[in-house]
Amino acid sequence: MKTKINHQTAILLNYLTLILLVLFSCISFDGKSQQVENPSFQVISTEVAVTVEGANKTLTWEKSKYKPVILFVKMNCLIDVELFAIDFVLSYYNESEQKWDRSTCQGLSTMVSNPDDNVLIMIGKYANFKAKKGIRYFKVFFPIEPDIDKISLMYAKPVVRDIQVTR
Repeated sequence: MKTKINHQTAILLNYLTLILLVLFSCISFDGKSQQVENPSFQVISTEVAVTVEGANKTLTWEKSKYKPVILFVKMNCLIDVELFAIDFVLSYYNESEQKWDRSTCQGLSTMVSNPDDNVLIMIGKYANFKAKKGIRYFKVFFPIEPDIDKISLMYAKPVVRDIQVTR
């Protein structure tokens, strides 16, 4: 089954995801202090594809103005963490439109401790995997315009902590 995403739908999904990302990263639902140790990331390699085959579905961009860029990432985490695809965003400057743009992550792979091990990709912005502390490797992918050649990988972290929600 092939999934088509048109330009307007992709933009709408990007904005909705960013709004959810800001909301969820700013609220502590239990009101208790949470010690968060953010992992550090390094992009090992990038590749542009036409199709991304995941364990749950396959996405193709044969007739789309977007192409998926797949990033192979090295992560060093000081504690066990759970990563969600929605936690990752690409930032880039779109020369043709003369503006900064964002692309939300559309899938995340399993975490492996050896960079030569095979990974299993789950497609969807709510895909998530747990990783034990230490060095881990994984892949994430984002749809971007084919003429983009410089990107920045962004990861969600709390902006304001310990917000008390009153009911």
